[in-house]
Amino acid sequence: MKNRNSSKPRSPAIKIPRPPESPPISDRTAWVVLALVVATAAFLRCQYLHVPLERDEGEYAYGGQLLLQGAPPFQLVYNMKLPGTQAVYALAMALFGQTIPGIRIGLLLVNAATILMVFGLGRRTLGSLAGVAAAAVFAILSVGTSSLGPFGHATHFVLLPALGGLILLDRALASGQGGAFLAAGVCLGLAVLMKQPGAAFALFALGWWGWTRFARTQNRFTERWREGAALLLGMLLPGILTLAWLTWAGVFDRLWFWVFSYARTYSGQVSFAEGLQNLRKELASHVAQAPIAWALAGLGLIFLAADRPSRSRTPFLLAILGFSFLGVCPGLYFRRHYFILMLPAVGLLAGVGVDALARWRFQPTIVRKAALMALLAVVFIQPIYAQRNILFGQDPLSAARELYETNPFPESIEVARYINEHSAPEDTVAVFGSEPQIFFYSQRRSATGYIYTYSLMENQPFARQMQAEMAQEVEQTRPEFIVYVNVFTSWLRSPASEGWIFSWLQQFLEKNYEIVGVAEIFGREATQYRWGVQAGSSPIRSPASLVIFRRLQQN
Repeated sequence: MKNRNSSKPRSPAIKIPRPPESPPISDRTAWVVLALVVATAAFLRCQYLHVPLERDEGEYAYGGQLLLQGAPPFQLVYNMKLPGTQAVYALAMALFGQTIPGIRIGLLLVNAATILMVFGLGRRTLGSLAGVAAAAVFAILSVGTSSLGPFGHATHFVLLPALGGLILLDRALASGQGGAFLAAGVCLGLAVLMKQPGAAFALFALGWWGWTRFARTQNRFTERWREGAALLLGMLLPGILTLAWLTWAGVFDRLWFWVFSYARTYSGQVSFAEGLQNLRKELASHVAQAPIAWALAGLGLIFLAADRPSRSRTPFLLAILGFSFLGVCPGLYFRRHYFILMLPAVGLLAGVGVDALARWRFQPTIVRKAALMALLAVVFIQPIYAQRNILFGQDPLSAARELYETNPFPESIEVARYINEHSAPEDTVAVFGSEPQIFFYSQRRSATGYIYTYSLMENQPFARQMQAEMAQEVEQTRPEFIVYVNVFTSWLRSPASEGWIFSWLQQFLEKNYEIVGVAEIFGREATQYRWGVQAGSSPIRSPASLVIFRRLQQN
């Protein structure tokens, strides 16, 4: 009797055939439209090539710079994020240079590859027409300012290996080969290394494998355990290798504290009610910038229940939407760039909407196709029009000010230039505030691993310990320059914040340093700089400023 579990290829478990009523779209047409989508997204990203780095980008750029110099993560930079995104930045800078455009070109290429992954996943699950629609919606939403999409947040780098892993999982489910499951798991494990919320996609993959192999086909566990083991091993492998590397580098204790001990306190600082308020606010902002695209995704969600041919996609699409949303939820902060993790699922739902609309029976067929292409064009063009002022009407510095208001991102470039020109490569810098991009621009190392000061201001049990450690490291290193950032968003100080660090800093500066530079930020209009002897000649009048101190020669 022939074994049911022979090597004969199985049909893809995720792939669901496109309903025969759907209007056909040739592969050539699909690839032409996709090429236009990718090219347009790349063109839009090119408008941001020279916009100053913001904080997260500065953190990853500085961390990547240190990696290129041979310094392991957590040795000179303290944070609770895993080092995958720093490694991607290091690769981008090695290829395209340690500059703002070099970093943004790396992001552009990653985003282009992710668009192709969305298309690939959409085509396998929904068909070519819906795959193109999903890719187009993802492309335009992922470059939207409502999600801070033009900037290199870790969520962009989570998506590429995560979606690649899901496509490989689909192929593995078709072939049943252990190596294919292992490869899918490795990609999903890399997604977690980019940022911990990537685990949401790994959980989805495990759940979909279990649903496919057991709930749907009634297969026994003994016949499938090797597939699951290979998938899980692949997921764990990047983390195991990274942990071994960092243990060998002698930073395991630091990693454990920041990634586990401190991260637990960070995740519990926002109440459920505050989280709901954050969610409503940010989701409304996203929908307001691209209402047609989001409406099309909402229509797709309705069709999953109301349209018979669409129902076969329901388990997969609802699951990937739910797990993607889970990736947005950690800490209940719901920050704008977190929503990038949901955009592939939103694109796929929009693809369902397009696919269902394509089956409306009106003639002639050419009119139907033209109407669908026009709809996609409107979906794509409307957000561009909504962002036209930033995209085409402003220089890079003005665009940064428009998006980030008085955050000192343009000023960081000038401050770093002064430090670079007045110090030696071996000199160090301390920044009291959360502006790690200053280290990257100046090409000078931080005197302390605390490149962010948010954790020092939080109402959490480690705050005073962190303040004392930062002060101790600065006292021991005695940096050539200290930059004090008097900007609220660089500290987020609250009435509950411990204030010891400010008293210590004032005494330390008075004894050992002198003012050599001031950058006063007057709203969005202008920044006034004073350098050298003029820096301390008059009081600071702006509520937002950066003050640069240099160590006294006798000290």
